[in-house]
Amino acid sequence: MIDGIPIPQSSFNGTLPLGTVKPATTVNIHYFVQISEHVLGRFLESLVTAQYFFNLDGREYSGKSQSNSYILTVEEISE
Repeated sequence: MIDGIPIPQSSFNGTLPLGTVKPATTVNIHYFVQISEHVLGRFLESLVTAQYFFNLDGREYSGKSQSNSYILTVEEISE
């Protein structure tokens, strides 16, 4: 979900386009994870990488920013 609006995707391919984000604004992204019953272990650790690009005074800039790492605890596996 982006700013509370569900984003229709049949399957996540690793990219979530946000479109144009205006200066000094915040975009909230919420995601839901479905974990396969074949996952080994009780903890899943990862982080999110955001790629960005912008044009300023005719020059193009790009880069990446990483979130803090997070740990998901798998407490119970059920259908």
